[in-house]
Amino acid sequence: MLQNGWKQNIRTLLFGWIFAILISALLLGIAAAILAAAGTLPSSLFSPIVVICTSAGALLSGFWAGKRNRSRGILWGLLCGFLMLLTEVLIGVWLMVPSYQDGQAVTKAAAMLISGAIGGILGANHTEKIK
Repeated sequence: MLQNGWKQNIRTLLFGWIFAILISALLLGIAAAILAAAGTLPSSLFSPIVVICTSAGALLSGFWAGKRNRSRGILWGLLCGFLMLLTEVLIGVWLMVPSYQDGQAVTKAAAMLISGAIGGILGANHTEKIK
């Protein structure tokens, strides 16, 4: 875990976390624009869209962290997914909005952690093609 030095590993994790937040916010903005343009959609679609967007952010964050460190991709992906999950919970507590209701807590947590881990594995095993 500390092959590059702990400062480099922490920096990679923090940049991955910021990357995940930015990607998730971008995807959520696009989804909001599509939902606004569509007009009438059931409110039951909102939670799955949020899970998909945040999971995509965790996946890309884990990919970036795994590719950057080139080893232990599952660990870096899980850590990125965990930071994303922690961010969502803390924002929900700060805004006093229960982000985990109706038994969806386990689904959201599993989706973020698993997608982050998959992204980390893919990133650690990704090789550049030589032309």
